[in-house]
Amino acid sequence: MTDIGAFILWYLASILLGFIGLPLSNFLFPKWKDRGYIFAKAIGLFIIAMPLWLLVSLRIIEFSVVSVWIAFFIGITLSFFALRKQNFKINKMMLFQEFYFLTVLAIWAYIRSFNSQIQGTEKFMNLAFMNSIDQSGFFPPSDPWYSGGTINYYYLGHYMQVFIGKLVGITTGYTYSLALVTIIAQLSVSVFSIIYRLCGFVKEPLAARIAFLGSLWVSFGGNMHYPFMYIQSLINGTEFKYFFPDPTRIIPFAIDEFPAYSIALGDLHGHYIVLPYFILAVALFVQSRTIALGSKKKLIFNAIASLFIVSLYGINSWDAITVIFMFSLLHLYQAFEAGKKIKKSIYEFLLAQIVLILPGIILMLPYILNFQPAVGGLGFVPFDRRSPIGPWLLMWGFFLIPTILFLLSVIRKKIAVKTANIAPILLFCMCFLFNIWSRGFVFQRYLCAIQFLTTSARILFFKFYYHAWILWGIAASWFVFALINKSLYRPVIKKAILFGFVVLVSSSVVYIQKAVNDFYPLNNPGIVALDGTKYLETNHLPDYLAISWLRDNLSGQPVVLEAVGEAYTYSARISTHTGFPTVMGWPTHQWQWRGNANLAFSRSDDVRTIYTTDSEEVLRTLLAKYEVEYILVGGEERLKYTELNTSLFSRLFKLVYNENSTAIYKVD
Repeated sequence: MTDIGAFILWYLASILLGFIGLPLSNFLFPKWKDRGYIFAKAIGLFIIAMPLWLLVSLRIIEFSVVSVWIAFFIGITLSFFALRKQNFKINKMMLFQEFYFLTVLAIWAYIRSFNSQIQGTEKFMNLAFMNSIDQSGFFPPSDPWYSGGTINYYYLGHYMQVFIGKLVGITTGYTYSLALVTIIAQLSVSVFSIIYRLCGFVKEPLAARIAFLGSLWVSFGGNMHYPFMYIQSLINGTEFKYFFPDPTRIIPFAIDEFPAYSIALGDLHGHYIVLPYFILAVALFVQSRTIALGSKKKLIFNAIASLFIVSLYGINSWDAITVIFMFSLLHLYQAFEAGKKIKKSIYEFLLAQIVLILPGIILMLPYILNFQPAVGGLGFVPFDRRSPIGPWLLMWGFFLIPTILFLLSVIRKKIAVKTANIAPILLFCMCFLFNIWSRGFVFQRYLCAIQFLTTSARILFFKFYYHAWILWGIAASWFVFALINKSLYRPVIKKAILFGFVVLVSSSVVYIQKAVNDFYPLNNPGIVALDGTKYLETNHLPDYLAISWLRDNLSGQPVVLEAVGEAYTYSARISTHTGFPTVMGWPTHQWQWRGNANLAFSRSDDVRTIYTTDSEEVLRTLLAKYEVEYILVGGEERLKYTELNTSLFSRLFKLVYNENSTAIYKVD
């Protein structure tokens, strides 16, 4: 498979998935000029992948290429007849969005090819999940780093990307890279669609320009840290030294990551892989504002939205919290706004909430019942009054500028807008006001089975900061449109505001150029490939050959023993690239996922014993305990275990592979 071939197949799949999702997107967004065209890609994938996931989780059907194609053909067929019934037509806005999507996709696929290797930070973790899902016949998928267990983490986003990979017949190395760039393309165009819709149907050229700039801002912009440090170096006359992760660590013990950093770094984490569905939920939120609370239409809308919203729990749990909170605020606002009797308002509010949550919970039951929360309870961290204002301004300064101008204009009555029109926008900002000061309070443990992997404020701030970045970026873009279109300012001032917005966005988006230069050596490339596992063949040939042999000769998911190592390293390379479980991968991650350090580190000790013991009885006991079928001895094992005892393996077990100083023994 060539890079171009993989790209074309993947892009064609995105078009067909969009076709499958069009009938539902047209139903959900009937008055949007684009009919929710860009959201149809995520919707189409969801409505064929999730029913299959449910059947696989219930062990009714296996997850395979055949079952994926059956689901795909059913989706295509139903969509064809539904679109004929709707008399659906493509318009110019849809064509523009497809062109925008393809442009971003192609540019980032090109950039990604200059440093696609899936190694470093937590890329191994994401690839391990994807390979295990790819190899699993039934769900929940086996944990590749914890033999005998299942993945105790949110994996549905990885599953849906593997679904596409199986559909088009490409390896997970390609799937990883193409999923990464597709997500940022979907986010960009989706933000454009939402801002354009919020601007309404007046002055469309202006609305389109603001929406386009806003989409670049949210997707590829950075915070104020980068331009601030550059200006500071000019003032001080010092050399400007900067590394692209710097603006994501400007508050001590907190992570303020944003999409531009994520796409450059290339980790396919839950908070990133969920973006097409989080932004879909934001679009549903905007549309829900136009539907009266208590109406039959609202209940139908909420029932459908529920499937997408509650499923966020299995893609990235934090997003489910965010979106449910947003919809709850909206329902409260609508109940208050309607001016009905209190009992009637309470009844309509509760009914809307139940319908919003219950259908999704029913769909997600297999995941919910199999998932084991690591911790439980609720706690608070005291507010830190010493938090400096400077870093806070650097994080949010770009968004604050149009927000303050907008609010001042409203106060001075320079903007005439109805409360009903700006309510959804203000809700965007209100949802996370608690979060924009870094350590106001923090959930420490579990509430209603919502997963918090750690009790630190650092992680919580990072998760909600990501949401706040997107929501406030959309809101701030609309504020600019309102300042220009709805204000009583003179034309020269409006032109100055538009010019200022262009400067603001440019100052933010310049960050992505720095990030690409730092992480993707376009002028001095090494391996140029979209396949993120290609580097193995060049840099780790013995492991590459052993991995290839294992994938070609073993079926199912046998337990293959390998060395245990530290997180964020090359350790667990066999299980990561094959999807075959090992006894223990990265112990610290298993500790986080399962809430028990002893489970992880005792396994690590047992693996050391297996590789170094002189006792046949001890060896066989431990191998039976973890149901090990193959033992691999390669460079990592020799480096990790200096007292390695291969003579016992050679005497007891059959040597089935021995190439390039790497041996594989089959346990009898």
